[in-house]
Amino acid sequence: MTTSVDEKIKSYIDLLKRYNSHTNVYAKSAYHRLDFHIEDSIQLSNIINDHPGPIIDIGSGSGFPGIIMGIMLPDRPITLIDSKHKKTTFLTQVKDQLSLENIQIITQNINEYLHHHPHHQFGIVTAKAFGHYDKITPLAKQLLKKKGRLCLPISQHQHNEYPKHPQITTLKQPPYYYLIEQF
Repeated sequence: MTTSVDEKIKSYIDLLKRYNSHTNVYAKSAYHRLDFHIEDSIQLSNIINDHPGPIIDIGSGSGFPGIIMGIMLPDRPITLIDSKHKKTTFLTQVKDQLSLENIQIITQNINEYLHHHPHHQFGIVTAKAFGHYDKITPLAKQLLKKKGRLCLPISQHQHNEYPKHPQITTLKQPPYYYLIEQF
């Protein structure tokens, strides 16, 4: 018997709340936003589904969008990287309990990771609330294969402030917005 996507997402949220009761990995005051982050991550998974290659989620935190992508895209290799051990400990528990064999968890600063690993190995780079576009773009350039894509969930405000040029596409599916840039 296989566990459905909905059941895995529900289990993930239960694990998040249980772990968060003793170790802060997600703001308790933002629990009312969990449905938004789940749907945002599902939308992002649908957007990147057709683009080939392994995925890396920078600053994975409590698992949005990385864990949801792992559930939605079980045949895609996904690397979740975060420098905070308490967060990667949680992500590892989720990976193990939900049998997300396609996910690799790394506890390391992204700059250290780039110093010690080959560049240009991913088809998709994503990051939610990691930093401004100017901070993420140089990292993405080092991580992505030729024709790889940076896919960022962004706010409506960020959508209005990000640069406009031919290589950047902004998808609007209000209340969800995504910046996509091909390198």
